[in-house]
This record gives sequence, C-alpha cells and structure tokens, in this order.
Amino acid sequence: MDRAVTSANLMGAFAQQQVETQTAEFPVPHDDGQTRKASKKKRHALSERREKRRRAAQSVLQMRRNLGLETSQRPTPSNVKAPMGETPQEEADGRFELSAEHAEMIRVNLPVLLGHIKHIGDPRDPRKIKHSLTCLMLFGILHFVYQMTSRREANRKMTGAEFTDKLKTFFPEFDSVPHADTLARLLKRIDPAEIEGAHIALVNKLLKNKVFKSRILDGYLTIAIDGTQKTSGNRQWAEEQLQHTTDSGDKTSTRFSVYVVEANIVLPGLCLPLLSEFLTFDDGDPESHKQDCEIKAFRRMVARLKQAMPKRGIRLVLDGLYPNGPTMSLCDDTGWDFMIVLKDGSLPSMWEEFVGLRSLRASTCHNQSWRGREQRFEFVNNIVYSYDSPAKQIKVHIIVCFEREPFVNDSDEIDHRTSKHAWISSKPLTESNLHLRCNLCARGRWQIEESILDEKHRGYTYEHVYSYDWNAMKAFHYLMRLGHLLNTLALASQGIATFVDRLGIKGFFEILTSTVAAMTFDAYRDRLDERMVRKRQLRLVA
Repeated sequence: MDRAVTSANLMGAFAQQQVETQTAEFPVPHDDGQTRKASKKKRHALSERREKRRRAAQSVLQMRRNLGLETSQRPTPSNVKAPMGETPQEEADGRFELSAEHAEMIRVNLPVLLGHIKHIGDPRDPRKIKHSLTCLMLFGILHFVYQMTSRREANRKMTGAEFTDKLKTFFPEFDSVPHADTLARLLKRIDPAEIEGAHIALVNKLLKNKVFKSRILDGYLTIAIDGTQKTSGNRQWAEEQLQHTTDSGDKTSTRFSVYVVEANIVLPGLCLPLLSEFLTFDDGDPESHKQDCEIKAFRRMVARLKQAMPKRGIRLVLDGLYPNGPTMSLCDDTGWDFMIVLKDGSLPSMWEEFVGLRSLRASTCHNQSWRGREQRFEFVNNIVYSYDSPAKQIKVHIIVCFEREPFVNDSDEIDHRTSKHAWISSKPLTESNLHLRCNLCARGRWQIEESILDEKHRGYTYEHVYSYDWNAMKAFHYLMRLGHLLNTLALASQGIATFVDRLGIKGFFEILTSTVAAMTFDAYRDRLDERMVRKRQLRLVA
C-alpha cells in the first residue's frame, strides 16, 4: 500500500514537472488585451494600405482614360469549377470533344507531312521490318504532340491499351505502335534534313493556302532568329559538340555543349517554329583557335531560308547581337527587309551621327499611345554606315522609341515607368509606317524567346537529347519542332481555342493526355467514326 502511494506521488510529481517544463518552454501569453489591440491595429493598417493601393490603381486607370490610352487587360484562363462539366456525363462528353477535335486538327496537316516523309529512303533490311517508316515517323511526331518527356515515358504511356486504341482510331496510318528505341535506331541512319524538309513543305503549303493572310503585315513574312543552348555537360558524347575550357587556378575543366540557332515565323498572336541550325565543332576554325559561333550559324541559316522560300518577301527581326556591317549587308544583298535591335553601347559611330543629326533638328518626331503607354518616336533616315574599310558602306535608318507608363509603385503611390527602345531599319521610316515596323514587327521578336521557353519548360523537353548519337539527336530535335508547330496550329484553331480559353494551355494538355491514356470511347464510337471520315480545314481564330 505504501509502495502504491509512493508510486502515485512520484507519477503526480513527474506530471507536474512536465507541465512546468512545457510552460517554461512554451509560455502561454497573458491575454491582457494588448495582443488583441496590436493584432487589430495591424489588420487596420493592412486594410488602409489595400484601400490606398486600390484608390491609386483607380487613379491610374482614370489617368489612362483621360489621355486616351488603352486599358485592356491581359487575358487569363477561367477560374471556374468543373470546367469540363458538372456531371460525369457532361465531363465525359467534354473530354471526348476535346481529344477528338485536337486529333482532327493534327490530321488536317498530315497529308503534306506524310507525303514528304514517305519518300525518305529506308536504310533497314526489308526482311526484318515490322513497322513502316511512315508509322515510325508518325509515332515520333505524336511523341511530341502528346508531350512525352522521354522515350521511357512514351513506351510507358503510348503503348497502353487505351492509348494504342485511340492512336489507331485517330490516325489510321498506324498499323501498330512501335517501341521508342526502334524509332531511335532508325533516326541514327536517316538524314535529319529530310524531316526538316517535310516541316518546310508544310509551312509553304499553309502560306500558299493563305492560312495566315490576315496576319502577314505589309506583304512581308516576319521571321525572328535567336540562338540558345540545348544542353551542356562535362562528358563528350559526340565529336560535333562545342568545347569550352576554363582555368581556375591549378584546375582546368572542359564542358561540351550543343548550341542551336532557331528561326520562327512571328505573326500577331502566333509564333511558328521554322528552321534550326546547329553549331558544330567542325564549322569552326581550329587553326585560329576559333569555334563555330552564332553569327556564322546565322549566315548558314540565311542561305537555307533563301533556298526554302526563294520567292517569299521576308522581314528579319533580330536582337542586339546582330547590328554589324556584314550582317546588314548580307540581308541587303539577299533582298530582305530587317529590323535589328540597337543597344546603347553598340555601333558608337552610328549613335554619334544620330545624336548629331537630332541636335540639328534633322530628326522627325511622332507621338502616340499604344497598349496603355505614351510613346514618342524620333527617327533619322539615310545614315551611311562604313565598316571594315571606307569602301564598304551601307545606308540604314535609325528609330528610337521613348515610352512612359503610369503604375502604382511599392509605396502605393502613382509613379511613371519609362523605357527606351532603338532599332536599325532597312527601309526609310515615316509617321505612317513606324507603328507597323516597330510595335507590330520589331517588338514581336519576344515571341521567339517565349517559344523557346515553351519548348524548354512547358512540355517539349528541348534540353533533353533523347539519344547520344548526333544524327539521332538532331532528328529528335526536328521532330520536337514539328510537333510544336502542329500543336501551335491546333491550339489557334477555332474549334480548340474555346477549350484553351477555359482551361489554359497547361490544363488543356493535362486533360488531353489523361483522356487519351485512360478514358474509353466505346460509347462514342459512332460519333468518332463520323468525325474521322469528314474532311476538315484549318481555320484559325481571328
């Protein structure tokens, strides 16, 4: 009995000690009203700041209206619940319409592509062929259309029962779904340029059919060119890779990279992949210790563009790497229009002449508003630029745009954001053409940067090589660009644009891939058969 009492006393003392320890470590605040007052004061301050910011935003909006500035907002995806339908049947119907419409818009462009691809020579042993070359190449295109991030993922998802059934239904060219490694082995042995040739054939067909007629400005097809790194590592897996050696003290390290110069067609609201030019170690100059560079690749790109579109009027929009005499003369000799970004520190002699003529009031000014900004343009025509030697000259035209835009700063006060943009133009500038050349064409160059970001981070795995064989790597890259082109055209079509507005691009592809991979279409077989036999045309949204 005494032992039991003693044990109970010890347990009670231990529990009391635990309470005291917890109280010491986590003291309970005394609710004397000060904490509640401080919290209320903080909430009141936040509320006042929100109200101040709201009033400032309203003042900015009214200021823009008084100045006649546009007040349109950037579109965002819908935020509604159950975007595909509130009932299971409505959601199933919506998923079917989405995936079937997307497949139809892809199929619209396949006859031109497959008609070119079927003429590619098949290097395989005819006795061992299980999948036709057309089937394999179509599998490679759809690999990127459905945004598979690797060959393993393609094997895991695209060979499933439901996915295979839909591929055979959507695309009758499939006799069976191949293994991704079979495609990789084929791409090692064919000429990758044949794939890009099919790409060019499709683009030329669309231009001939005047699909982009309402978006082509001033009769010139605007093309943006930009370079980017595809991959880099400390292991050399191909002789064609560029090499970069750095010395840090007593340690020397070499990295091997793949760099690509891309060309995209940039139209209002549309950016279409066109050509890719790879930089290679062999195209450098080993004797002078110079490697291949973006400017050299640009010259090769110009020659290929001229060959691909010999009779097409082309306008190049280029970034601040390209304002130099040889580049501008090359464009001029080719007969192409151009708008090139001119940075502050670039071509000092040209800047000096521009500033000097402006001080003599030889420049022309023009004021306007655009997209919520006040713009002031100053331009000087017929500036003669000499390079290499006085004998080499080219006549160009310079325009500078100063912008001023009201906004609410971090202090919740109305402020003005200013910026400056400058370009070199191949054609004389006037008040009637500067808006088209600067705002609609030259500033559209950002679309190629956004397109490359899409390919790198939004479903196309641009930086994944897919094969450590240089030939196969290039072929996979061209298939990726072709898949991106098909998806861009499909998403801009009238039938799919409504789904994109409702779901956003990321949400659209999440719904698409999950539907094709898992949902059965047995209940929609009749409707699907009707869709697959009717002829469709690609009609883009206005």
